[in-house]
Amino acid sequence: MSVENPVERHHEPEVEAPEQETPSVELVETMQEGRETLMETLQLSVSNTHIKDYTDPIGRSAHGHAPNKHDVRSAFNVNPNIFRNEFDLSFIPNGHEVLWYMVENKEKLIESDTPVFVDTDCNDESRWQQIESTRDVAPIRPECEARIRAEA
Repeated sequence: MSVENPVERHHEPEVEAPEQETPSVELVETMQEGRETLMETLQLSVSNTHIKDYTDPIGRSAHGHAPNKHDVRSAFNVNPNIFRNEFDLSFIPNGHEVLWYMVENKEKLIESDTPVFVDTDCNDESRWQQIESTRDVAPIRPECEARIRAEA
């Protein structure tokens, strides 16, 4: 006597996938117009947004100004690649701590293989003075200052 395998005996009927209709030209144009309108609305919303203050998510310090006030990448033309190559990951380019880090580690940054600035020489003393002046009005927590100075 032979025993049938129930799995072999059970066969699912083959189901054909329904044919997909090609969207009409009108539907595609309507979708594109809707996407363009959405993008315009989003861009307008973003351009009309004014952030008055924020909290640095890493340094946990509250800032009484917009996040781009002294982002070192735009304010001082600091090379964005230097963050990947030379900076401690606990700093963000628009936080107060990065200003302190740059001043305390000036020589190390100048000597690194990565250019510090995108538009001037790494030894540009006027640029370093601007960074130091900004640092002087950008307070950080005492324990953060102590850590930066200890690591320099």
